[in-house]
Amino acid sequence: MIKEYTSALKNYAEFTGRSTRKEYWMFVLYNFLISIAVLFLSVGLLNSSLIYNLYTLALFIPSLAVGVRRMHDAGRNGWWIIVPVANLIFLCKASVDPEADEPGKLSGMGTFVVVALVLVPVIGILAAIAIPAYQTYTVKAKMGEVMQVGSEAQASVADYVAKTGHVPEDINQTEFSGSSRFINQIAIDQSTDAIVLTLGFSPLEGKKIILRPNVANETVTWSCDSAGIPPSYLPANCI
Repeated sequence: MIKEYTSALKNYAEFTGRSTRKEYWMFVLYNFLISIAVLFLSVGLLNSSLIYNLYTLALFIPSLAVGVRRMHDAGRNGWWIIVPVANLIFLCKASVDPEADEPGKLSGMGTFVVVALVLVPVIGILAAIAIPAYQTYTVKAKMGEVMQVGSEAQASVADYVAKTGHVPEDINQTEFSGSSRFINQIAIDQSTDAIVLTLGFSPLEGKKIILRPNVANETVTWSCDSAGIPPSYLPANCI
C-alpha cells in the first residue's frame, strides 16, 4: 500500500522511466493524508505553518518526478505535466505498451528546465510565507515566557494586596523574584497600579505589556493591555 509513497521518495529526482496510474494516484493519496496530518501538527499544535511549508517544499520534486514518469507511462511527453487540465487528463489515462519507446522522455536539460520553471517561483512563494511565519512563531514563543513571568508578578501582587489591602508602590515590596532575558524591566506604574513589562527582544524592543489590577474586597482581578505590539504576537487575553 504505502510502498507507492516510499517508492516515489526513493526515486526522489528520477525523471526517466515510468510510474503506473495506481502508483501515481496512491502517492497522491498518501501525500494528501500526510499533508493533512503535518498541517494539523504545524498549525493546530505548534501554531505555525513552518513545518507544513517545509514538508510541502521537500515533497515538491518527488511529486513532479512521479508526475513526469506517469506521463511517460501514458505515452506522453514529460512536459505535459506543466500544462493545466491536459496534464490531469493524461494522469488518468491507462498505461501504453511498456515495450514501446518512451515518447518525449525528458532529457537532462529538459529536466532542469522543468524544475527551474516550477521550483523557483514555488521556493519564492514558500519563502515569502515561511519567513514571516517563523518570525511570528519565535516571537510568540518569547511572549509565552514573558507572560509566564507576568503571571508570577500578578500572583505576588495579589498576595501583597491580600495581606495589606492595597497595591504595592514597587514590585520589590512583594515576594516576586521572577525574571526573563526577554524583559528589560518589570515595574509598577504608581499612577495606575498596573504592572508594566518592558520587552527586551527584537522586533518588540521597548514595547510594553500592561497588566492592570482591579481590586475589590482585597481580591484582585486582572486585565491585559499592550502598547504598540501587533495583535499577531499577543496572547488572546491581551488583544
